Formats: sequence, C-alpha cells, structure tokens
Amino acid sequence: MNLILDTNMIYYISGTSNNSDLDVTKIMQEISGNNVFITDLSMLEICTRYRTNLATLKEIIKSLIDLNYPVIPCLKNGHKITRSNLISALKDDVFLNFIVNDSFEKKIEFESMILDFLSKNIATVNLTVNHNKDSNNIISFANNLEKASSHRSDKLRVILHDFYNDDDTRKFKDSVVEYILDLCEIYVYMYHVSDKGLDLFEFFEKFESHPEELKRDIFKKISNDKSLKYIKDRKSQKKGLICKEFIQELDKQLKHYNEKVSAVSNCPTTINYYTILFKKILTLEAKKLEKNDIIDSQLLGYYPNYLILTADKNFIKFINEIDKNYATQINTILTKCKA
Repeated sequence: MNLILDTNMIYYISGTSNNSDLDVTKIMQEISGNNVFITDLSMLEICTRYRTNLATLKEIIKSLIDLNYPVIPCLKNGHKITRSNLISALKDDVFLNFIVNDSFEKKIEFESMILDFLSKNIATVNLTVNHNKDSNNIISFANNLEKASSHRSDKLRVILHDFYNDDDTRKFKDSVVEYILDLCEIYVYMYHVSDKGLDLFEFFEKFESHPEELKRDIFKKISNDKSLKYIKDRKSQKKGLICKEFIQELDKQLKHYNEKVSAVSNCPTTINYYTILFKKILTLEAKKLEKNDIIDSQLLGYYPNYLILTADKNFIKFINEIDKNYATQINTILTKCKA
C-alpha cells in the first residue's frame, strides 16, 4: 500500500508532539512493509510552523532523514525539497534558513492561489443567484473580472502573512470573510458597469467624461440592487452569503464543476473532498474554516492513489462524508495503534 503521512503524523513519529490516543511504536510497526511517503506540502507546513525554532526543525529533519521516507512533489514552481537538501540543511544554518524562508513564501503563495480561486467562484455564484448572468457585454465583464483580480491579488498574501506572524485565527477568518464579501461587492459594481459595455476602472478614472444620463442610470441600478445591500449587511455582521437561493445555485454550480473534473479524473474522492472545501468556504461559514483545510484538500487532490494516514479527527470526518471506505481504512490502522 502507498501511504502518505500527514503533517501531524510526522510530528508524532518524530517525537515533536504527542497524541495520548496513539502508540508511536505501534504506528511504526503498522506502517512497516508499506511504501511510506511524505509530501512537499507537509514540509511547507513544518518549515512554516518552526521557522523561528530551528532546533526543533532540525530534530524533525534528522528524524525524516533517518526514516528515509521519500518526499513526493506537489508544487510545480521550482520549490524542491529533497533528501540531499535536507541533509545539507542540517549542516548549514544559512542553507536551512533559505529553505525555511522559501517554504514560508511558497506556502503563502500556494494558499493565496487556492483562496483566490475560491473567492472568484463565490462572487460569480452570487451574481448568478441575484442577476441575469448573461450580461449585455460578456467580453467587457470578463475583462473587468481580470482587472479586479489583479488589483486585489496581493491582499490575500497580506492576510496570510499577518496570520502566520500573529497566529490570530479569529482575525484570519474575519479577514477572509471580509475579503470575499468585498470581492462580491466589486463584482456587483462590475456587473452594472459592464452591462453598459464599460470598463469599471476606466469608468471611475474618467468619470467626468461620461454622459450624466449614463452615470445616473448606472448609479440608480447600483443603489437599487438588493444583493448589494444584502452583501453590506452581511459584511457588517461578519457573516457569509448564506441563503437558500445561494446554496441551491452553489449545489448546481458544484455539480457542473464535478462533471467537468470527472471527465479528466478517476478519483471521486478527490473531487468530492475538494467540493466540501469549496462549499465550506463558499458559504463563508468562517467559524468552520480551519487553517489546514487548504493543504488537506490538496493532499487528496494531488495524490489520489495513496492512503493518507492522519489522526486529525476533523480531516477524517470530512473524508468519511465523501468515502466511508477510505475513512474506514484510516480508522482501522489507528485502532491497531491505540496506546
């Protein structure tokens, strides 16, 4: 069997942290004889968590080197963590700091990319629910979407940087909600401006040059837009776009999304887990958003032919909602490893 140890399991077997329910000796006996791997995503998490505690990080790295588990890649942007690099890092603090800093930035880049993708889909679903999605000028609307994304692409990185620096989970969740609701608001403005075949940013930059009648018409539609009022109300309450119509449309969009993914993937577990993450964030239930959700979803997404060994109860709960057999395999191993 191909096994991937998730990040918390790496902490247990390296002795970095304890799980009173599990016996590490039994874990090692149970996984022996299997093909055991770790991932570069876990290495990003480890380096980020212990970036200010190099002594502990070295202990984890030494343990992984001794265990000789291969690191399988997920990232495609040049970030490579190999056994030889880990060995070199133990001998050279300058190189270790380079790996740590690079891992920290790559983790933020990776997570902001996923959050950006999800945020855009939230804003699009909101428009679909509340407006005729066939704007009079689709090309103009699409161009406006791209400009909105480019204008806001750095904000998610700032949110993640702040989170990893101050470790304030409540602030992080509130910031994600605010970011997404802001984007929903921008999309509504873009909808009304694009409906006239105009560019949102040029419209405001060259505001005085536009005919008064045109401006009055656009602002009237914006001021009468009930969805915009709803968004502002939810923002003031730090709540998401949770309403019956939104959930119904979201289910429809996710069904279409799954059909597209199914055409190129043989892994329903991957698709469905990603859908749960998608729905969890799209409905903006921020209190349920955990900082490991993004990495966890990608572990299943990138490694469909592996069993991910985790003792994270929330992760197992999600997996059980998707594939009970998959969750049963994990729980069977954990049962054998009880302290």
